Amino acid sequence: MTRTLGDITKELKDGIIEPAKGQADKILADAKIKAEAIETEARRQADEMVSQAKSESERIKKQMEADLDTAARNFLLKVQEELEASVVAPVLSEELRQAVSAPGFLPKMIEQVLSAFAKIAGEEARIELLLPEKQKKELEAWCLDKCSRKMLGHVDVHFTDQISFGFKLGLQGSGNQFNFSDGLTEALADFCSPRFRKHFFASKEK
Repeated sequence: MTRTLGDITKELKDGIIEPAKGQADKILADAKIKAEAIETEARRQADEMVSQAKSESERIKKQMEADLDTAARNFLLKVQEELEASVVAPVLSEELRQAVSAPGFLPKMIEQVLSAFAKIAGEEARIELLLPEKQKKELEAWCLDKCSRKMLGHVDVHFTDQISFGFKLGLQGSGNQFNFSDGLTEALADFCSPRFRKHFFASKEK
């Protein structure tokens, strides 16, 4: 049987070209599906990265705001502390110095404190009294007068330049002293500081 060109063409078309075209279509379809899957995954990853970036940006923003608030509070507290330290203690110290330096004030104060301290310590106790060296001339006459009246008979009096105003006293050899000098300033500063902060740094009412 003689085969014509048409027969050969049909055989090529049916046996090779059509199967190849089908395979090519399948390859293209699979490639399209894979491309779409890759595109979808890439979009998902991109969206995830954007979401993470937004979350991180928000976290950093909140952390920065918190850090700024903390820094502002710390700065304000530091300013308050320094202002308080430069106002309360110096003012109290100056006022106390003036009060203690008033004529007759210090001897009267010492006498009252010694009397109360001696009653608690007992008659046999030896008391050490420290007085400012700069007031030695002023207080020596008072000490001699009280010694003659036996009030200071159980008291050892020492003048020292370690005290600028007021006095200190305690049981001899105990190592402990009641500080009626700069200790008064510290005690009053502790008492006045909260009130200073309350009124000086009072929050503005809304």
